[in-house]
Amino acid sequence: PSLVGEDPFAVARLWQRMAYRSQQRGPAGMLMQAISGVDIARWDLIGQAAQTPLARRFGAYRDELEAYASAGFCAGNKGLHDLAEEAGSYAERGFRRGKIKVGRMPAVMLTPLPDTWSPGCATVSLEEAIGRGRAAREALGLHGRLAIDANNAWTPTTVIQMMHALAEQRIAWLEEPVWTEDVAGSAQVAQVLDVPVAGSETATGLAGYRDLIIRRSISCRSMSSGLAALPSAARWPRWLRRTGWRWLRMSFQPRWRWSPPCPSLPRSRTRAGWSLTRPPTPAPGTAGNAS
Repeated sequence: PSLVGEDPFAVARLWQRMAYRSQQRGPAGMLMQAISGVDIARWDLIGQAAQTPLARRFGAYRDELEAYASAGFCAGNKGLHDLAEEAGSYAERGFRRGKIKVGRMPAVMLTPLPDTWSPGCATVSLEEAIGRGRAAREALGLHGRLAIDANNAWTPTTVIQMMHALAEQRIAWLEEPVWTEDVAGSAQVAQVLDVPVAGSETATGLAGYRDLIIRRSISCRSMSSGLAALPSAARWPRWLRRTGWRWLRMSFQPRWRWSPPCPSLPRSRTRAGWSLTRPPTPAPGTAGNAS
């Protein structure tokens, strides 16, 4: 109700009003998701009124970006052969980079993944996870690169142990290795490994990333506008470029073209029978995630 009748072009003022009024209720979690939804809708109005793709309004530094295939999910009936076939199919479709899930070991899991996924998705031993990494990397071919995503499920010790076992696979990046709030643990991982550490799409708003960046807990930044909103997402990239960070585009955001001149990769995700193999062309008024 506080935004009814307001001018959607008053970007800073309306964002400040929503953010400030949420402070006493906790500016994170579901509240930030709600604010982000309103903010995305407001940007949609701006794009439609101006008849201009939001990508252009945000800078439009690039026309094209290399995409990576995000899949390789754990399933009770998916063996190494099936995973290799899946990864190989991405290489055949032109992807040079792919990503698989690995953080599904009950003995070291620190997240509620077993409650949010089917039970068969959380029964992968460390040895099996290492085997998955090797199989997928080989299937991507000589020039392919593999990233792995633990979904915040591991301890630093487990992360380091696995990454040392996969050292010869030239892993492109390691995503969300430990619990998002374990900033010290993520920093420990980043300091020990020579593989870029990405995170964290589960962080919320600018404050959620501040410690991760200041503590050098991550070297690639991935953000979902559904948890941080467009103003938050738009403030960071140019600063990140000056500090040597990479930017990992997430959640099918059709604003890929507003990527700043820092290295960036959008993702193409394949899951549950549907896929996106090419980034969508930003159209007037498109601001929300397509996922």
